[in-house]
Amino acid sequence: AFPGQVAVGIDARKGRVATKGWATETEVIATDLARSFEDAGVAAIIYTDVSRDGMLKGLNLDATIALADAISIPVVASGGLASLEDIRGLLEPRARRLEGAIAGRALYDGRLNAAEALKLKQAADAAAAKAEAEKRAKDAAEAELRRQRDQKDLAERELKKREESELRARDEREQVRKEMEAKALKAEEERKAWA
Repeated sequence: AFPGQVAVGIDARKGRVATKGWATETEVIATDLARSFEDAGVAAIIYTDVSRDGMLKGLNLDATIALADAISIPVVASGGLASLEDIRGLLEPRARRLEGAIAGRALYDGRLNAAEALKLKQAADAAAAKAEAEKRAKDAAEAELRRQRDQKDLAERELKKREESELRARDEREQVRKEMEAKALKAEEERKAWA
């Protein structure tokens, strides 16, 4: 009824779905459950490692990234975000598929400074934008070099064709001249023979 507007929470311990207030660990693999929502119009999966939630042990980035890599739905990390180190971990290239993270207790007890976390994110975004701009500039420069090289190759091929054509024309003129000289010589010899 609300495609693209509903986020599904998956609580897991050791990769298996936990239910009933996290007290019951099921046999359902979290990744399998997440895949079952791929065609359901889900906006995001909020993945909580319940063994870390509220414990300030740090995010389980390995499991969260593995889930994000296994599905097409955006994944939000939850459970254990404790410090700016976790924010730095979220900004690493290996975590690029993660949509974000949920912070709770670390904010309430002051272990995580939201302003500092946002500064890290903004700096990472600026660095990524700069890297992307540099990549685009490099790609454009390489494309221009290829275009110039192709133009030079084309010009060289055209010049070679023209030179070959001129050489053939010169050879043909030389051949005609030799044939005419041979005919003139033969005519002269015949004239002398009749004289």
